[in-house]
Order: sequence, then structure tokens, then C-alpha cells
Amino acid sequence: MRTFLIILITFCFWACSSMQDKDLHGTWKGDNMEFTLNADNSMELKQGLNAGVKGKYRKAMGNQLELMNEEGKVVFNPRITKLTTDTMIIDIPTLGTSRLFVLAKQK
Repeated sequence: MRTFLIILITFCFWACSSMQDKDLHGTWKGDNMEFTLNADNSMELKQGLNAGVKGKYRKAMGNQLELMNEEGKVVFNPRITKLTTDTMIIDIPTLGTSRLFVLAKQK
């Protein structure tokens, strides 16, 4: 019974997610980060002085994304904590700690 309840709660959380694919598309920019998500599931992430990561993205469960490099290896698992038409707040866990980034949608 407990397992069923956990599965049901998880499914409801996942199904009730208000994040739509089309809401993600575009270029998002913040301090030290630029994040581009395209309709064909291609993406580019530039952070700091690094050359960046190009590849693909896919929605995992809920508001979790998987960012994969060109070889198909998952390199980041950001969680979108807030998404509006002009603001995205993402949490990219690094070395066991949360790092929140506030990004603004570029016009």
C-alpha cells in the first residue's frame, strides 16, 4: 500500500507540472550563464569563461531536465524551480550543494 501511495504521489506531481515544452524554448541569460533551448531539443549552455556545452536536452520527471553533450552523455541535471514568460530559475546541483541561477528570457 505504501509503495502504491508513493507511486501515486510521484505521478500526480509529474502530471501536474505546469512546465510546457514551448515555454522552455528560447535563450535565457543571467550572471555568468547563457542557456539556449530549441524546439528540436538541441541546447547550448555557456557558463563563465568555459567554452560551453552543446548537445541535446530532454525533460525527465517533473521539472527536471537532462542536458546531454554531443556524445549523448548526461552532463547536467538542472531542476527548474520557477518558469514564467520572462524568467527561469534553475537549480544546478554542484558537489552536493544547490546552485540557483536566475535567468531572463532574451527577446
